[in-house]
Amino acid sequence: MMNSPATAPTPPATSPTPPATSPAPPATSLNVVLFSLGKWRVGLEAKRVRGCRLATGGEEKRQPCLDLEERLGLSVDADAPVTQRMLLEIVHPDHPLTWRVGGPVVLHALPVETIHPLPRLLAARTALPGLRALALTDHTPGQGDGLILLLDADRIHDKRS
Repeated sequence: MMNSPATAPTPPATSPTPPATSPAPPATSLNVVLFSLGKWRVGLEAKRVRGCRLATGGEEKRQPCLDLEERLGLSVDADAPVTQRMLLEIVHPDHPLTWRVGGPVVLHALPVETIHPLPRLLAARTALPGLRALALTDHTPGQGDGLILLLDADRIHDKRS
């Protein structure tokens, strides 16, 4: 008769413990696309902009195009510098949109501490459809007075606005 070596009992299989994860750090900036409407500097969350191109003048014949200055009632100030007209391609849940805006069009990381949501009363009474918040930044020569109007693309096209 052969002696078999003694074997230690094997511990039951356990699932590995996932490593402790810390919550994601809060965002310190919001990527926005900045452009001009009359004398105003305006921003839109960058993830809503699919593309940008120079306006050539015949866009309406090929594809509907919304003149954002006209829609928001922000007429061109006679003293405002003439800017290039640009077309922004906007991501929208129903269908792609094209807005005509003033240049320059730039991508900017806006620090979150500069963004101020509109108070409810002001948001309910504003004449600017789609105005969601204001950003107060340092004055940059040629870029307005440091005030940026932040828009919500969905509200601009909402028929109730």
